[in-house]
Amino acid sequence: MYEYTPYKGDGELNIQGEKSILKDGENMKKEKIMCNKCGKELMMKNGILHEDGLFVTKEWGYFSGKDLQIHQFCLCESCYDEFTESFFIPVESQEKKAAMD
Repeated sequence: MYEYTPYKGDGELNIQGEKSILKDGENMKKEKIMCNKCGKELMMKNGILHEDGLFVTKEWGYFSGKDLQIHQFCLCESCYDEFTESFFIPVESQEKKAAMD
């Protein structure tokens, strides 16, 4: 398991002490991003992510066993596929016509 510095809600996410920026779809700028499940390092070139993954930040609310905790993780595409294939109700998928849609 990778150690996370808590997300402060200010648009900056610290993973393993490395700062990245997650603002409105901007590129994530950091040294290394790894899949939490398999440990694969996602491909980065010049600080720009060249391989996509699933990036989750969940702020737990009241009435959960994790009240007021913030959990963050990343899954590479292979681990995402393996994870979603186990769902009872399949993931809804749509095709976009252009990247900016």
